[in-house]
Amino acid sequence: MALAMSIIVVFMSASALVQANQEPSGGECPSVGKPQNAVSLLQMNVESANDGGTGGGLGNVVGGGEATGAHIKSNSQLAEGSIKLIVNSDVQYTAPLDTLFESMEKASFQRWNDVVVMRGSASQDTDPFIPDTAYGKKGVTYVDLKLSSFDLHGFSGLWHHHHHPRVEADVYFYIHDTVLVNSTFPSKFNTMAYTTGRNEVRHPPVPFNNICVFGSGVVDLYNGIFDHARTKRDGVSIEASGGIGQYTKDHTVLEETEMQPFQLDLWHTGYPRAVKYFPSFGLTKYMFPGFYGDLTGHVEETHYGDPEPDLLQLSVRRRL
Repeated sequence: MALAMSIIVVFMSASALVQANQEPSGGECPSVGKPQNAVSLLQMNVESANDGGTGGGLGNVVGGGEATGAHIKSNSQLAEGSIKLIVNSDVQYTAPLDTLFESMEKASFQRWNDVVVMRGSASQDTDPFIPDTAYGKKGVTYVDLKLSSFDLHGFSGLWHHHHHPRVEADVYFYIHDTVLVNSTFPSKFNTMAYTTGRNEVRHPPVPFNNICVFGSGVVDLYNGIFDHARTKRDGVSIEASGGIGQYTKDHTVLEETEMQPFQLDLWHTGYPRAVKYFPSFGLTKYMFPGFYGDLTGHVEETHYGDPEPDLLQLSVRRRL
């Protein structure tokens, strides 16, 4: 109760406190003005609530008592240890990308050369390049794509460029720009490189927002299936079917995600987002259940089903 009250005090000016229920994937986030202190304040509360002293990212105990991720199935070849962080983004989404990178710096993430940003909605397709930005100088790679498929065009970009020396790896960790990481993320990122099989996909139970870890062989298995534009509803359907895990028989279900007891308007749009923590990955996802387009000012319903009443009410409440 004390922790919940402290969260309320910190975020009272940013959002209303509600009980957020488990929901399918939320919308993406185009560029707006950067929040000044939201990242630091939120990270302190989410880390306090969720770190629990774990940093190995080996998953939860399920089924016959084996820790999911603590073993590799016998038909899966172990990765050799190289890993890339694939960030699904958009050319308009500078604000969420900045807050993501700031949270990574706060978590003492050092492997910037292993970060690849796949930006959709670009004017032209590009080969991997190093942008003339502060994070480009740290080693971050960008790939621009004309394709725009919400949470999914990064899979297409990865398929087309996974043999490029700046993108090639044994394992890929796929996230969105609308996440923040905590202090456990760097060690979990490192661990996934050595515990993920070539044809293995690892993700929490559905719904997991198409955020997952997978071996390089999975890219060859899904091939060019994501080369065509997909709607937000398509993305939710793919997620409900197991995401890219449906392209391989070798997959591991990790710990369940945890909805947080508050919502936050992190990018000051007037639309608070639901907050979901991924304990196996050490990251937090900011979702807009049932809607998308909050940061463009053109909010639309996803039409994949009716959101819970409390989330629906909060999602469409504009800032006065």
